[in-house]
Amino acid sequence: MILTEFIHRSVLLNEAVEALNIDSNSNYVDATFGRGGYTREMLRHITHGQVIGIDRDREAIDYGKKHFAKEITDGRLKIFQANYGQLAEIIQVPIKGIVFDLGVSSPQFDDPKRGFSYRFEGPLDMRMDQDQELTAFEVVNSYSAQQLKRIFQQFGNAPLPYQVAQAIVTSRQKKLIRNTIDLVTIIENTLPEAVKRKKGHPAKRYFQALRIEVNNEYGSLKQGLEQALEVLEIGGIVSVVTFQPLEDKLVSQTFRSLARMKPYPKGIPIIPEEVKPELEIIHKRAIKPSTEELEQNRRAHSARLRIARKVRKISFR
Repeated sequence: MILTEFIHRSVLLNEAVEALNIDSNSNYVDATFGRGGYTREMLRHITHGQVIGIDRDREAIDYGKKHFAKEITDGRLKIFQANYGQLAEIIQVPIKGIVFDLGVSSPQFDDPKRGFSYRFEGPLDMRMDQDQELTAFEVVNSYSAQQLKRIFQQFGNAPLPYQVAQAIVTSRQKKLIRNTIDLVTIIENTLPEAVKRKKGHPAKRYFQALRIEVNNEYGSLKQGLEQALEVLEIGGIVSVVTFQPLEDKLVSQTFRSLARMKPYPKGIPIIPEEVKPELEIIHKRAIKPSTEELEQNRRAHSARLRIARKVRKISFR
């Protein structure tokens, strides 16, 4: 297999890794390996510990095996092809810190054959895991207008969601919608000029919504975040970089729910251990990219980093 090289800059890299306060003899998880940006930075600080890299995309795994062969051979790195929602099945050792870098990676987005981008002609695919069955083609050509409306509304906050959904259904009755440019054309022909003149590509939010649906991104994030917090050692750190408001909201709500006291009877002399906070939120507000990073990487503008420390045993079961 020939691996196409794409430039990928890990966003908020230094901030996310520095927050882990890496111990050279401990174990850490890069839950979204991609092209190994966070992994490489963590490995710089590790001598006898280990980084466990996880990614559902087999191209990312192939890249890792090729470019991190030495680190794999010397035992400082293990790579698994899996969804981070399977994190608990993979982790068999104590974990001191975990990093998530959510959303689609630049190599996926910039590769026309993956079908993630409205900028290139390619198949309606959008799978992060190329071995899964559901693709954007199936969603676009088989979901009802109401289902498509829900996706566009919920996952993309897209303008005129029902009108675009209905236009897709009408178009596919004549001919199946097979590629990204066909879909972009339908969207652009449906939206009024006033909407198309607004900042950003007219198809951006619709493509985002389809990608999230195809990959069950929010379901996987909820599951992966819960499992990460369960397997993390007490005192361990989790760093999560998000790019969408819904992602950030899910992470923020999860952290805040675990960082507050549970209800307990007032007036008792000793506060029960089980009602005390399970997490400590490291920064009250999300960390944003610096001006310098934004100048170097325009895709970083929507990134937010949230960090929390586990202070007590956590179980979601």
